[in-house]
Amino acid sequence: MKHVNLEKWKEPVEKLTKMLTENSPTILTVFGSVGLVTTVGLAIRATVSAARIMDEHKDEIEQIPQKQYKAAEAVRLTWKCYVPVTIVGGASLGCIIGANSINLKRNAALMAAYITTEDKLKGCQSWITEAVTGKSEKKDGDESEKKDNKPLIFDGRKCLCKDEFSGRLFETTLSRIRTAESRLNQMMTYEYRVTVNELYDELDLERIEAAEHFGWDLERGDQVQISIDAEMNEQHGPIMLITYDPKHYWNG
Repeated sequence: MKHVNLEKWKEPVEKLTKMLTENSPTILTVFGSVGLVTTVGLAIRATVSAARIMDEHKDEIEQIPQKQYKAAEAVRLTWKCYVPVTIVGGASLGCIIGANSINLKRNAALMAAYITTEDKLKGCQSWITEAVTGKSEKKDGDESEKKDNKPLIFDGRKCLCKDEFSGRLFETTLSRIRTAESRLNQMMTYEYRVTVNELYDELDLERIEAAEHFGWDLERGDQVQISIDAEMNEQHGPIMLITYDPKHYWNG
């Protein structure tokens, strides 16, 4: 028996799956629209067939004494004509409802990502104001941003960073981390699930087995949020620490 190499099909299948997932609302809407038009055509055809059947059994129906029994006999004779109409109509309605549901979830995720980005932008503006003017816009008692973080936050160059999930050290910039965060939230609106390994892809880190099973799920209301902190490393001194909370574990 000839051995089939499944590896060469893996990448094309993944690309096709991603394309279908990204365009699923459009695809479902098209199928739903075509299905509704088809349903009308099938309904007309079914009605013509039902009328013909009723004409063929007209004498039998007229002999039935009570009106309700005549209606029941008509349904018994013609119900099969409307089976295709019911199936196609139900499938079309399901496609339209599905497309609307997907769009609602994506819009909710985009709104959440916008709110998160807006909050972070306001934080950056306050840091810049403080750096330029020397005056802090924060109220007394607000310790949401630590002073130890400022040298790391303002440094646009690459600095040493630690991923708390895997414990690995690597070099990156704050903007790269924020971009990765935004891209993952955007990706989740199409693929619904993202794993920690996809975060590592954005940061040019090697994937690890454990990270494939942890991640975020849009359908459960998850949002990728990466926190930036500072940590004192015995060998390298102060380093940037990134923390995040993958909400779900998938086995397999």
